[in-house]
Amino acid sequence: MRATLSFEQTARILRHVATQAEANLMKKLFDHQISGVAFLKEKKRAILADEMGLGKTKQAIHAAVEQPVLIVCPASLRLNWKREIEDVYPDHNVVVLRTKSDGEEKARWYIVNYDILYKWVEWAKNMNFPTTILDEAHYIKSKSKRSEQALELVKDIPNVYLLTGTPILNRPIEMFNMLKAIKHPLGKLRTTFARRTDENARQRHPEWTKLLRRSEAEFPL
Repeated sequence: MRATLSFEQTARILRHVATQAEANLMKKLFDHQISGVAFLKEKKRAILADEMGLGKTKQAIHAAVEQPVLIVCPASLRLNWKREIEDVYPDHNVVVLRTKSDGEEKARWYIVNYDILYKWVEWAKNMNFPTTILDEAHYIKSKSKRSEQALELVKDIPNVYLLTGTPILNRPIEMFNMLKAIKHPLGKLRTTFARRTDENARQRHPEWTKLLRRSEAEFPL
């Protein structure tokens, strides 16, 4: 959990944003949201796991200054993302991807849902997006075609933001694909991660717990 920014820290971040327009937009955010924006911009590939209602969507929109941006989310959230983006950037074109012709439109923001992502992976790779946001990122927690497609999509993208209020639903292994997506050191090999997060195995090998804690400290999410 990120510490709440002091007034001085908030002011310092505001002074370093690129334009006066961005500074004015950032002033509308709460301190914890400004902290989240700074966190995402600094890490470039990161998991934002604030609880529901704390404004993860808005934080990601403000952090995503390298455009165009591709947003992958559940189908039920597509229009919400469109509204949130237009609230921050009323003059930006936002395209919800449904049919092939949608991909031919010029826009700063493209939104696609997980269920049809397979139709758009090659298109997205050809677009060379500098920023991709995976909302409700626990959708990629399991070994599935959908997860493979999402991981393939983001592997070469400079800025990858994963948003989820529930990073671990049942078992630590459910974090693996998210760690892999952000290129965290613990996301390199699934079998190794599974062994090191298994409670029985950790009791037999206490040095693994020390390794996990060191990785968490050196490479925060």
